[in-house]
Amino acid sequence: MPRDKPSRLGMAVLVLTGLLMISSGLAIYLDVTPLREVDLLEVVGYSAILMGSIVLGAELTRASEKKFLRLLAVSVFILLLSLSGALSYPMLLGEKTCKALSYEAEDLNRSCLILHVSLSTGSVKVLSCVNESYPLTLNITVPKDFSFQLREVRDHAGTVEELYVEASAGEVTVYVSCEVALRLEADVDIGVVDVKAFNASVESLKLHTYMGMVEALISECTNVTSISASTSLGSIHLKVVSPQHLSNTTITLSNTMGNIGLVMEVGNDVGVLVKARVRMGEVELSTSSDHELYEEEGFEVLKTLNYEKSKARYTGVLENYLGSIETLINP
Repeated sequence: MPRDKPSRLGMAVLVLTGLLMISSGLAIYLDVTPLREVDLLEVVGYSAILMGSIVLGAELTRASEKKFLRLLAVSVFILLLSLSGALSYPMLLGEKTCKALSYEAEDLNRSCLILHVSLSTGSVKVLSCVNESYPLTLNITVPKDFSFQLREVRDHAGTVEELYVEASAGEVTVYVSCEVALRLEADVDIGVVDVKAFNASVESLKLHTYMGMVEALISECTNVTSISASTSLGSIHLKVVSPQHLSNTTITLSNTMGNIGLVMEVGNDVGVLVKARVRMGEVELSTSSDHELYEEEGFEVLKTLNYEKSKARYTGVLENYLGSIETLINP
């Protein structure tokens, strides 16, 4: 049944809300608003306020129930549209608001590079030993609001260079030479972390993304002590190719909702501890080494992977709370 005649206040709320939505959209598109400086949570908050205003306006207009439900559906659609826009507008405005910073170091006397990269939206790509002519090059393309800090400290082995990069959005590409040992910590809220290392000295990797994808390829690398990859919503793909360079290496993979894929092409004379945990999703492990699969008592889906032969030690723990575990032996 229709309600009473719509009130002027309700119509005014709807009109003002519509004007706000249109003006905000045009301002972001034309790049004339400080909205591009705010972070994702603020944009989501504004979108929620906008949706609430539409619902309030529909209620104040005393529209029929059918029209009220239509307006509610429209408000939800606008909220989803705002969310998608909040995720994409840093990239859309990248060419207008971004500036590039190039850092190059020709001195190869340093012993280690400690790199910390933190992004809200974007991607981190690290390529090690892809070209021996690269001494150390860091290419950064980020918006105006970013910080870049570099400091050098000396230890008994030589110079350790520690580099911090923080930005709300953008892309960070790092080329590392074979002479530099790398310790990397990459944290991306929404985006991609991609690491490829060939015949490099990679001491530790700590890769995290809140919503996105983590990919890593570690081939014939030395001094690898730990590899850690985690995501809350997304996927993790890790491939390790090292027949003889792994010793007492720990690999930890964690995913709240998504899949974990681990491919290991390792020899028998290596020592690796693998821990993979998924709350909701799938774990797939593929290895070229001989091993046996055991199921521990007292755990519903906790499975332990043990392998012992001569000096070799290959152990792993796979946990899965909701989903499936697939193990491929000698693929």
